[in-house]
Amino acid sequence: MPVELARFIRPGDGIILGQACAEPQSLAEAMVAQRAAYSGASVFLGVNYAGIVKPGHADHLRLSSYCGAGHNRALADAGVLDIHPHPYSRLAPLIRERKIPCDVVLLQVSPPNARGEYSMGLAVDYLLPAIEVARAVIAEVNDRIPWTHTEKLFRKEDFALLVESSRDPALPPPARCGETEQAIGATRPPSFRPVRRLSSAWAYCRMSSAKRSTATMG
Repeated sequence: MPVELARFIRPGDGIILGQACAEPQSLAEAMVAQRAAYSGASVFLGVNYAGIVKPGHADHLRLSSYCGAGHNRALADAGVLDIHPHPYSRLAPLIRERKIPCDVVLLQVSPPNARGEYSMGLAVDYLLPAIEVARAVIAEVNDRIPWTHTEKLFRKEDFALLVESSRDPALPPPARCGETEQAIGATRPPSFRPVRRLSSAWAYCRMSSAKRSTATMG
């Protein structure tokens, strides 16, 4: 059954989309496919791992973000991404004050627990204030997302629409190592040992990817 987002999104609405590993990919695909039905709507993107939103979608959608990370770089290079000049800590107040418009939230959640409670899975961040002010909250229930003890839990009646999916969380696009990066790497001391600190969401996505690769090889 196709997702009919035009029932909930109106022309000129402000849409906030879950970011990075927490992007609801099926909802994002439906959003861009049906964009002509709510022409003039604005979409606030966070870190864009999935790359579903593309420069051509700016024909009907006004795109903005707080960063150029991930596939947002392609949007910025095409001149269709408005970057907010605010620190990350200001996003929640700006959403509550409606300076970042938010009428509809599209987010990814885990399947419910035994008490019928859905969790936000891999990220809460500025989605929490967005949910507080939104007219409609639309959720993609992804059975590959873990149930976690997020600050807010949901019941089925909290959502205007629930869409089920089963897909891997979005991962960042492969890093590109150009001349500048190679030059930096060539100048590091021989004793230098890089240390990467992984967020829990990043670590989960990488762990899941590794397990899937092992299963495929087996």
